[in-house]
Amino acid sequence: MSIQNTFPVFEPDQVLTNNHLNDMLNYLEQQERLTRCKLLGSGIVCGLEITFQEGPDNEDSIEISKGCGLTSQGYIITMCDSIYKRYIPYSRKNFPEHLKLLLQCGQESGESKINFYGEGSDNSVLELITEKVFDELDNDEKKKVKLLNQNKKIKMDSYAVVLFLEAEELDLKNCDTNDCNDKGSRMEFEVKALLVDKALLREKRGSTNKPVLHHIELKRYNVPVNDLKSADDVLNEFDRLTDDTTIKILSEDLSYCYENYKYLLKDENTNPFTSLNSDLQKHKKFILKDFPVLIQYFYDFVDDLIKAFYEFKHKVYDVMSECCGDEMRFPFHLMLGKATASTNSGVRSEYRQYFIYSPLFDSQNTKLNEIRCLFTRMKLMYEEFLLTEKQFKENRGFLDQVVKITPSRYGHVYLSDRCIPYYYNVTDKGKELYQYWNYNKTRRGNARFNLSYNSNKYSSSAPVVSPLEYDTERFNFFRVEGHIGKSINTAMPEVKKVQQVNNLPFDIIPLSADLFGTLLRGEDPKCIIQDLESDYRVLIAEFICKLHEVFCFYSGLTFRNTVSFIGSIAGNTRSAGPSVNEIEYAKILIESASKKNVNLNQTFASLLVNRFQASKTYRKGDTLSELCDPVAGTIGSSYLKNVKNNIFKNPVGNQNDFQSHIFEFIDRIENMFLILMSNELSELNISGFKKEYEKFEEEAKWLGIVQLLILGVIESKKNKRNSA
Repeated sequence: MSIQNTFPVFEPDQVLTNNHLNDMLNYLEQQERLTRCKLLGSGIVCGLEITFQEGPDNEDSIEISKGCGLTSQGYIITMCDSIYKRYIPYSRKNFPEHLKLLLQCGQESGESKINFYGEGSDNSVLELITEKVFDELDNDEKKKVKLLNQNKKIKMDSYAVVLFLEAEELDLKNCDTNDCNDKGSRMEFEVKALLVDKALLREKRGSTNKPVLHHIELKRYNVPVNDLKSADDVLNEFDRLTDDTTIKILSEDLSYCYENYKYLLKDENTNPFTSLNSDLQKHKKFILKDFPVLIQYFYDFVDDLIKAFYEFKHKVYDVMSECCGDEMRFPFHLMLGKATASTNSGVRSEYRQYFIYSPLFDSQNTKLNEIRCLFTRMKLMYEEFLLTEKQFKENRGFLDQVVKITPSRYGHVYLSDRCIPYYYNVTDKGKELYQYWNYNKTRRGNARFNLSYNSNKYSSSAPVVSPLEYDTERFNFFRVEGHIGKSINTAMPEVKKVQQVNNLPFDIIPLSADLFGTLLRGEDPKCIIQDLESDYRVLIAEFICKLHEVFCFYSGLTFRNTVSFIGSIAGNTRSAGPSVNEIEYAKILIESASKKNVNLNQTFASLLVNRFQASKTYRKGDTLSELCDPVAGTIGSSYLKNVKNNIFKNPVGNQNDFQSHIFEFIDRIENMFLILMSNELSELNISGFKKEYEKFEEEAKWLGIVQLLILGVIESKKNKRNSA
């Protein structure tokens, strides 16, 4: 019946009937029970813990501690410390005719949902009895009693302990030969400890047809290791990781979230994941048929759903609150736990009725809103996934995307802390996924600050639309999107440009899995080992850093004519001696060497190497121009004017001239840079580089000797002037 909302008002000298009194009693009694179950909650309040002990001589025991609880109908169940070693078949009774149920929203009679009522008895429900009760039984009844582990056909580990509030209506009519007054009936309540088959409890809770909760994780890519010989092999590995079993388990887990926690959710009247399994299979089949390169994004999508599931599961564990709970969930009973397992406060049991608070006395309103947000996010992720046949028909230019790099988080972090991938529609009217992506941001009104590929559709904030221009220290991952499906010749420069413009700390290397196809065509395979290739570029950058100071110093000297002086000292011949101008030039050279400080940013050197290695467009003089930026009138600027098509013509005719050697010294360095910048490690001509390096050493040695001679000449000149 529905809740009684009327009560009688009595008048003086009124004739009272049984209906008047019963209506008054029912109204007051229902209001009292409503206060308990609606304003307080339902479940075990305290105590009622099980201690199972295996005793000698087949005398196992189940001890239930003192405690109390509230049923979902608002009835109080109390118990003192009790020890049970025996059981007897439980004789079920019919449900009392005049016992009224609370049914808040006008449901039909719930008597059919009440557990443990109805005539009959079987081994699915057994009654535990204490030694005191056993002693009070007559001999015929004692024959029915068994010790807990006496009957081998009944396995205790398949039972759970339940406290049942048994209600019985006793007829008080007392008839004899002279009088037969109807004295009505009396309602009696007695708490009984029962052993109930766990299968029956699952059936009564409606969980037999519910999805089963699985532990799900995606396997690692290419483990166990297979020989991936082609691009098809690479893509097929993503297909293998998202097999039918994985998708089925994921679908059941998400359905479990709805079926098991729908009482906590709001405005979720039907399971949104009913067709998830078939839809995911359909999406995957479409991708493999028409856009196989996108299978890696389907893998990411499945991984997103798994992470969203575990975040929801972790958060919902601490939510024990419900508004106006189901009155028929456990109307006259409380489950205490498994019969053969002692209660452990640190381990949650599905066969124990933990207390479910009403929102009035529970400070978990924020947590409740969070799990509702997380559930809606899972639903919208499924509904707003863009890589579907329907979406491609509506938007055929979907793959024509610009390349964008978004900072994100990786590793052991919630999905909420990551950026939103580009394969979701985040701004569908009424289904704005970005509003549900991160609950903490949403509840503070900051949902528009979620980073994503499509952030410009819901935010105008510069740190959200262009996050790479701001602090990225808190991120450990960069999500590159918009390049899938494009030619390597198009995608590589675009990604590289974004990486270089924003000075991002990672390298970009194109890989080809088509080694097997290369061999079939009779071509020599190109061997590239990633770690060695990266180390190779680091060594080039270090090589530049070692040379940059002397390289930029000599290229920055003024271009002058000092043939007679430099030529004479270089050839160890004494002529008329250096002129005043020649000494001044040498003096400038030495003073510049001691004062000039050329700084090089290590990052700049690395970017220089990466750019030229990727573009294969290096020309002699490029490093000199970008590293030293020589001004007009210097040796460096003169070098740049005299190099064309990677061929340098020395502007100084006399090979013994000091400046001629400086030009050769610069050209030797540029020759080495040309070899290093234009070839990957697998392409490097070691012997050719070695020859250029030997020529560089010769010029470096010559310039070193000359500088020492110049120092000697200057020192000698100073001594002569001092003696004079």
